[in-house]
Amino acid sequence: MGQSTTPFFLSENERAFAEERPDAFRIARLYDFARQPRAFELTPPLESCVMLRAATWRAEF
Repeated sequence: MGQSTTPFFLSENERAFAEERPDAFRIARLYDFARQPRAFELTPPLESCVMLRAATWRAEF
């Protein structure tokens, strides 16, 4: 299973909410279920704890 540093997806709405309401936003990161379940929490500003990179494309007409 995943490690604590396994990449994950974050929607644009989640990123925007983290920026607008840092007091109300948290990510609970759960990992290593098979051996010893562990967890930690990420709090805004997210740029201070993870590298954010655009990963999806939006097509419009």
